Amino acid sequence: MDSSVFTVTANDGQGKPLGGAAVTVNLTMPSMEMPKNEIVCQETKPGEYTGKGRFTMSGDWRAHVTVKSAGRMREQNVPLTVK
Repeated sequence: MDSSVFTVTANDGQGKPLGGAAVTVNLTMPSMEMPKNEIVCQETKPGEYTGKGRFTMSGDWRAHVTVKSAGRMREQNVPLTVK
């Protein structure tokens, strides 16, 4: 139940750091319905965003990462296992 630090690295598709984006990480468990568990990340340097979140139990999780910038949105799911 301790906080975990999440770091998201975003680029413009050509490898240049993407600054000024809105970045969130939503933690869900694919095997069950979970309450909203959203982490709003803050830019720590150009293209790097960090936030703190909490896993509520062990098991298989999914981090749904959303990056919004200049009217565009990119999303990616990252599978995680918490022990």
